[in-house]
Amino acid sequence: MNIRWPLHRRTAFFLLLWTWIWAPLVAQGPTVAPRAPIIGEYRCQGEDAVKPYTITLVVSPHGDALHLEWIAEGKVVYKGLGIDRDGYLATLVLGADGRLATAIYKIEPHVLVGSWTDGTARFPETCKKNQGNL
Repeated sequence: MNIRWPLHRRTAFFLLLWTWIWAPLVAQGPTVAPRAPIIGEYRCQGEDAVKPYTITLVVSPHGDALHLEWIAEGKVVYKGLGIDRDGYLATLVLGADGRLATAIYKIEPHVLVGSWTDGTARFPETCKKNQGNL
């Protein structure tokens, strides 16, 4: 069952995320420059409310942050901005359909292991770096 929260509840949800996750990180001062091993292309596998999926994730530098693009069938379906800190990658994501989401990954050698949510549920995702980017 796919439940859509009203816009005011989704907005409140993301404001709470900002308060609990992003604001404390920003208050800690300047971010640490992204680690080069994170940059590259990944093959991600996960499961959403409907079915398992495979998607490509491209991570590139963007100032002190990271720019992320999730690509399915040759089209960018999500864009995100993230920061790398203490072995984790935290991201805020905007879908091509205008939906907001957030994701957090534990950074392991050549792998990002984490989960994402659009406010309806939490979904697992594992991203393995493509061999050409190691």
